[in-house]
Amino acid sequence: MWEIALKIEGFLYCVKVVGIMKFYAKSISVFIVALFLGSVALSVVVENSSTTPSYLDSEPIVSEAQSPGHPVFAEYVGAHWCGPCHSMSANLHSVYGTNGGGGSQSEDFTYVSFWESPTTGWGADAPINRRAHLSASAYPTVVYGDAPTSDSTYHTSSRDVTGAYQSGGNMFNANDYSLTISQSPNGNNMDIEITAMYTGSGSKTVYIYAAVTEKTSPEAYTGSPNPNPHHVWQDWLLNSAGTGFESVTLTSGTAVSKSWSKPISTVRGDGAGQSATDNFLTVAALLDGSHTANRNVLSAADSEMGPKLEIAVTDINVVNPASSSAYMLGDQITVSATAKNIGGLDYTDGGTLEIIYMDGNNPVVVSTKSLTNLAIQGTMTHTANIDTANMPSNAWKTAFGARLTGLVGDLSLTNNILVEEVNQDRPPTAKQATVSGDNTIERGNIFTVIAKGTAEDYVDTIESMNFELEVSPAGQNLWDGSIDSGGERIVNEDTSNEGREYTMTPTSTMPAGDYDLRSKVIDSRGQESQWRVTPDAFSLANGIPQIVAEPIPTVTCDVATDVDMTNHISDTETPLSGLDISSDNPYFVSWNPLSSTITVDFSFDDVQGCPLDQKSILVTVDDGGSYSSNNMPYGTLKFNVIENGQPRWLGLPTQSIDEQGPDSDGTLRLLQYVTDTTADGQDSSNSLLVFEVFSQTNPGLIETRIENGVLGFETIGTDAEGQSTLTIRACDEDNECSDQTLLININPINDAPVIDMTQLEDMRLKTNTESSIDLKSLVSDVDNSIDDVTILVSSPGEPGGAQYIRQTGFMKLKFDDVGNQEVVIKVVDTYDSTEYSFTIEVYDSLEFTIAKNPLEDGFMVVEAGNMYIGQIPTANMYLSEDAPVFTSMTVKWQTCTYEGVCDGMWIYDLDMTQSAQGWQIDVDIPNVVNPDSPARPYGYDYGDYFYIVIDGVDDMNNNYKTIRSAEPLYKWVVTQDVPPPSQMSEDMLNSHIDKLNEKIDQIKNDIETTTDDDTTSLKVELVNAEAELDLACLDARVNCVEDQTSGTSADETNSNDNTMLILGIVAAIIIFALLGGMFMMRGNQDSDESQGFKWADTTLPARDAVANSMYGGTQAIFQTQLTAPQYSPPQQAYHQQPQPIQYAPQPTAARPAGPPIQAHRGPPFPPGGLPSGWSMDQWEYYGQQYLDRMQN
Repeated sequence: MWEIALKIEGFLYCVKVVGIMKFYAKSISVFIVALFLGSVALSVVVENSSTTPSYLDSEPIVSEAQSPGHPVFAEYVGAHWCGPCHSMSANLHSVYGTNGGGGSQSEDFTYVSFWESPTTGWGADAPINRRAHLSASAYPTVVYGDAPTSDSTYHTSSRDVTGAYQSGGNMFNANDYSLTISQSPNGNNMDIEITAMYTGSGSKTVYIYAAVTEKTSPEAYTGSPNPNPHHVWQDWLLNSAGTGFESVTLTSGTAVSKSWSKPISTVRGDGAGQSATDNFLTVAALLDGSHTANRNVLSAADSEMGPKLEIAVTDINVVNPASSSAYMLGDQITVSATAKNIGGLDYTDGGTLEIIYMDGNNPVVVSTKSLTNLAIQGTMTHTANIDTANMPSNAWKTAFGARLTGLVGDLSLTNNILVEEVNQDRPPTAKQATVSGDNTIERGNIFTVIAKGTAEDYVDTIESMNFELEVSPAGQNLWDGSIDSGGERIVNEDTSNEGREYTMTPTSTMPAGDYDLRSKVIDSRGQESQWRVTPDAFSLANGIPQIVAEPIPTVTCDVATDVDMTNHISDTETPLSGLDISSDNPYFVSWNPLSSTITVDFSFDDVQGCPLDQKSILVTVDDGGSYSSNNMPYGTLKFNVIENGQPRWLGLPTQSIDEQGPDSDGTLRLLQYVTDTTADGQDSSNSLLVFEVFSQTNPGLIETRIENGVLGFETIGTDAEGQSTLTIRACDEDNECSDQTLLININPINDAPVIDMTQLEDMRLKTNTESSIDLKSLVSDVDNSIDDVTILVSSPGEPGGAQYIRQTGFMKLKFDDVGNQEVVIKVVDTYDSTEYSFTIEVYDSLEFTIAKNPLEDGFMVVEAGNMYIGQIPTANMYLSEDAPVFTSMTVKWQTCTYEGVCDGMWIYDLDMTQSAQGWQIDVDIPNVVNPDSPARPYGYDYGDYFYIVIDGVDDMNNNYKTIRSAEPLYKWVVTQDVPPPSQMSEDMLNSHIDKLNEKIDQIKNDIETTTDDDTTSLKVELVNAEAELDLACLDARVNCVEDQTSGTSADETNSNDNTMLILGIVAAIIIFALLGGMFMMRGNQDSDESQGFKWADTTLPARDAVANSMYGGTQAIFQTQLTAPQYSPPQQAYHQQPQPIQYAPQPTAARPAGPPIQAHRGPPFPPGGLPSGWSMDQWEYYGQQYLDRMQN
């Protein structure tokens, strides 16, 4: 039915074409309808008669084709069940073999197969629907050059592929076109580029028929023979819209390329070893129209045609200097590789030749080398060493080699890697060694052990492996490898129990009992396995210890003597030190295995004396064998006992002395308690003995001394209680010594209780503040319980200030009076008492310290600024880092004259919320008499000073006060003149002018309002202030405007005041006239009355060449600009709470050095002396003008 659908679709297409072209010829329409109905009818007949298209009988034709001189393109339609299709497919492949890609005669024939698979059926070739387009009425069908069905020569079922090819294959102007295809893998995709060129005249628009095919299908035809079809269609390469073939316009001589990228998985491997990459074949043809109708085919090609780019790893060489057959972890393997251009094109696009080894299926890159340009058949080599130390230890073999990466346009990936497998020489594994035969070994016998192991690789066998064997008493890990020999004989070869046979020879010193056996394997490269233990592999039988009395040793009476048992006791398998020797005899002391001796002591008895002559001791010897308690090996040892000649002591009587006092010492005569003999037993005088106190059990209690055989002893200190045992040694002339002990008891004498006064030293306590001390814990009494001690506390200076609370054991302290208070403590037990006293410093407040700069110590840092005569100083205050946490502070400022008369005072509380930022104020302190007015309305005079005291309370409720004294501790004295305006910063200069204006206004107001008839001093002050203002206004940085003020009020009626006003106005007019004339003479410049009085530019001191030259050049003095502000205008009003600001103290500018001292020249000074801010040079030239203004 698919043929019916295709014909319907074709009919609809034709109708559409007719509608577009507006062909209304009735005859043509009738013809098309009749043709369509006939085709449908024929299709229905075919469908009803058979389920598959018919196929022709097989007629194979095999011949060698001759090239027609241009490309030929064919499309084949066949099915797996079609018998004749077998030979058709074979013929197409045969011609392709001689005239297709890589053909032996030419490369100008290619084709595409549309083939019905036995598993997946027909490929879905939409949207091109090429199989329907080819209209195959029978299988097989081959269409050459897109011939229509009416062309039986080139739309045919004939299997004469050679003939159709040689006759030109229905190609059109094929010599005017060329087509090349290149493809190269790129990851999981295949990058494809198709290039077309036209060599005719003009330009042509063509369509690129392009398909991805399987070079060889992994599926075969059904039946016999059953070849695999070739060039089997899998997918189209379409335009960007995916609706048809890509179209391009070709201009003569200009190549046009189009690119696609398709998943390599679009095709499959050929099933015979070729990967999908190698089985990927791109086939293309040029059509002179779209796919919707039969077109002329202009050219064709596939990706196998033309020279190919093929780079391959052609050779590798793997060398291990340590072994020619395998590698062991840690070997250095050298790998050399060769990359070669085996294709037909020069290669210049780079890439990398890598030396690798395989970790499973993953290549591990060891070294890389960039590819050089490789001409055809050109080669490049790379060599690298591979350290195998960190390679996987579980691999039995590893592949070493090389691979190519980063290639561009390479045809095949399969030859980009080449490796060679090398066996890994792995450490062997030991198996449990076994004892041949009976594993109970009698003394003196030998036995055989079979050692076994596994090579764990393809390198070693039992022939190349050896073993080490060791034995140890069971469970003790005391391994010995000295008893094995042999190993040359291999037993049970080629079985799971193969191994080497070793002979084991136990030594006579080996103890009896069970033994563990362990073995390890050593392969041909010296690799060792882990030890493999066979527990309780064999048992060594026990031997009976032997005891011999001869020769008889001689020992001394009453002397512990070590006797060597080497020649008296022995055991065949146990060393002497390994035996356990014991005895119930009282003369037997101990067995000493480390020295192989026994200790015996034939002691002196007060009744029978020394046990002299030959004596015997019965001993038992345990060698670790399995014996019952009454069947232990035993024997007799004999000893010859002789006198030792030592002094003999009697018991010493116990002595008692008192702890202290007159009965705290004593003596004891020793000679009556000791005797002595010679070495042969004869009596000897004890007067020749030498005594010493050899030791004392409690040496801290008693001091001893022996003189002439008399022991003296006495207690040490006054609290010696208990007892001590003295060991007294007596030695004769033969240096024979013996010891005796003496017990001394000390009778206790009561000690008074004591107090640890350390905690009570240097105590300080605030008045009316209570402090409690655990006094009872400080009291101790060596003789009595602390509960039996009575504690009495008193304070003679202030009764009740110190009290002891018996219920709690605490001493309570609280005093009202400031000063040093004595406290007396008395502790009393049943027999004695001790009295102590100590002093407490009672204080009211702590000192509040003040620092004048951050480098000094103090709680508050106060930095004073603007300390100039005629100015109001400033103060910046902030707490230091080590200051307590204050909760409140009260500040008191006072201002005083040079004579010490303090006429200003200011008291206020600081805002503690600003503790972190600090506080800044103007030290403009109110007058004591009139607090609404400042004490220094016109600034501070020379020698005036101000000082500060601060009281505070911290967060522990401690009071702090600045020490009050006749001479204030923290004061600042004003002594410096205001610097000349030229040395002021611009901010300071403006502030200075503002202050002078305020001062002038204040003085004028005082002159007007004073009740004093004599205002001369105020007028002098006013003239000085105005002169200072004039001098400041000379600076070019400021523009001063003189305030126009009236000295009278609206209601003034006094005639004298009016007269003064008129005289003032007249004087001002005269002054302005004189100054204006002077300005005109000096500078010929006009003066603007609205700007007030100003110096003419040419008359400024800085402009006077004479003044500036006669005295070393003063111009710089007037013109120098300060680099940093020297003054900040005060912002504080009277009685206002100081506001916290961030403040950094400003350095005080040094006054410039003046000219050399000269005799006074110029006019006389005014009553107040040289005006503030004037220099002698300025006064000499401009002082008269100043005096004229002052007079007016």
